[in-house]
Amino acid sequence: MIGILKVIEESIWMFFFDWASRFKEGIHAYLNNNKSYTLLKKFLMYYSHVYCNVVSTNPIIIVTVYNLGKYCRFFPELLQRHRAYFIIICWDAIESEKTVKQLKSEHNEYKKKFPEHELIYLCNSARQHTLFKKFQLPCIFCNQNAFLDENIFKIVPDAKKKYDAIYNARLAPFKRHYLASKINNLAFITYFIQRDLEYLPEIKNTFANATWLNYPVTTKIPEEKIYRYLNEAKVGLCLSASEGAMYASVEYLLCGLPIVSTNSEGGRDIFFDKEYVKIVNDTPEAVTEGVRELMNNRISPEYIREKTLEKMKLHRERFISLIQSIYNKEGVKKDFQKEYDKIFTNKMLKYKYAREFQKEILREIKNAKQNQYALKVNDK
Repeated sequence: MIGILKVIEESIWMFFFDWASRFKEGIHAYLNNNKSYTLLKKFLMYYSHVYCNVVSTNPIIIVTVYNLGKYCRFFPELLQRHRAYFIIICWDAIESEKTVKQLKSEHNEYKKKFPEHELIYLCNSARQHTLFKKFQLPCIFCNQNAFLDENIFKIVPDAKKKYDAIYNARLAPFKRHYLASKINNLAFITYFIQRDLEYLPEIKNTFANATWLNYPVTTKIPEEKIYRYLNEAKVGLCLSASEGAMYASVEYLLCGLPIVSTNSEGGRDIFFDKEYVKIVNDTPEAVTEGVRELMNNRISPEYIREKTLEKMKLHRERFISLIQSIYNKEGVKKDFQKEYDKIFTNKMLKYKYAREFQKEILREIKNAKQNQYALKVNDK
C-alpha cells in the first residue's frame, strides 16, 4: 500500500512539474519571438532568479555564470551605463575549438552592445585556459570547485557508513547512471529538469533497489544537509564523460570520501589525487570493482579533506589576485585579501530574485558615490 501511495505521489509531482516547466518555457519563447511586450519581458526578467555575487561596487565587480549561448540577461540591462567587471564561471565543458569559437562570437556581440563592461572568464581546466587564450578571451585558470564552502561540506566523526557508494547527480542521460548498475548498496541524491522527465522511469526501474535520498525526486535537498548523507557513504561516484567541473566531486572530497570516476573533460579532475581517486573504464564492472578497491583501502577521511583544501587554496589565491589587479587598474586603494572572507559564499554565488540584486547593487553604488563625495569634501 505504501509503495502504491509513493507512485501516486511521484506521478502527481511529475505532472505539475512538467506542466509548470512547459508553461514557463512557452511564455519565454513567445516573448522572445515578439518585439512588443517589452514591459512584460522586463517584469519577468526582474522576477526571475539569477546566480551571482556582488564582490564590489567601487569598482563594480560581479561574479556570475555562463552556459553556452546564455549570459545572464539581467545585469547588462541594469548596468549598461556603468563601467563594470563581470567575473564569469563557465558551467559547461568548453574544451573544443568549436565551443570556444561560439563563446568568442557571443563575447564580441556582448562587447559591441555594452562596451563599458569587461568580461573575465574563470577556466576550470588547463585545456580550457589554453583555448581561451588562443581565442583572446580574458581569463584565468581558476576552477569553480575552489569556491565550495568547507564549513558546509565537512566530515562527521563516527558517522555510520550505510552505503557502499553514493552518486550526487542530476537525473540526466549525460550523467550515465547505468554505470553504477552493478553496485548492490547504492544511494542517490538527485534532481531533474523538465527535459529529463523521459529519463526518470528508466532509471527508477534500473535502480529499484537503490536508496533515493530525496523522494520524490522533484524535492531538492538543501546544500546544508547534503553533507550528512555523503558522510553515510564509503565512496563517491563521478560517471559523466563530459560536463562542467561537477561541484559534487569536491563535495565528496571535503567530506572525506574517496572517488571512483571515469575519464572526463570539463575540469572535475583538477582536485583529484591518485591516492584516493580511482579512474576506471566506462563499464558497470569497472565502476563496481573500483568501489570495492577503495572500500578496502581505508584511506583517512581527514587526509583526503586536507589534501583537497591545499589544492583549493591555490585557485582561491588566483581569484584574489585577479580582483586585486582590477582594484589596482581602477586606482582603488583597497586590499581584497582582507575583504575576501566578507564576500565569500558557497560557490561564490547567491541565488535570488533579480529585483533583490537590483536593489542591493543600486543602493551600494549610491553609497559608494556618497562616500567618495564625502572624502573629497574632507580633503578640501
